[in-house]
Amino acid sequence: YNNNHEDIAISYNNIATIHYDHKDYEKSLEFYFKALKIKEAILEADNPSIATTYNNIGMAYLYLNKYSEAKTYLFKSLAIKEEKLGIRHPSTAFSYHNIGIFYYKTNRYVSAQEYLNKALDIYHDKYDSTNPNIKKAEYWLEKTKHALMKHYCDKDNGHDSTYTQ
Repeated sequence: YNNNHEDIAISYNNIATIHYDHKDYEKSLEFYFKALKIKEAILEADNPSIATTYNNIGMAYLYLNKYSEAKTYLFKSLAIKEEKLGIRHPSTAFSYHNIGIFYYKTNRYVSAQEYLNKALDIYHDKYDSTNPNIKKAEYWLEKTKHALMKHYCDKDNGHDSTYTQ
């Protein structure tokens, strides 16, 4: 293999995912970017495989609390998926789901609810009720609803909140 072979990019992605799963987000980014460099050299810029890597980079940045970088990569991923796969594709739903988490973590609960509901709508359409993506999206949606209720209760009690829309 030469250094720009797709199998090497897949291997880098797999190594990155192991680091991500162990919450070593900095190390995961190192390998996601290695995978991305190869993919960008051998694939079209709007290839869904590149979108998946953008998503993975965005989520690693999100858990590093690097919200600006996270937003950039998550939305780059979404744009490709919507264009190439369509707005009702399960992979696009996964991007909606992750953007919902992004908005939750940045205290933008109305936007979080919107994106999580989009994801859930597609998941319910494409999967049976036991699919783990449904359970995960429902979990984040419930957290979002609780955060919204807390925000409005705090507001009613005269407390300032960091909530933004």
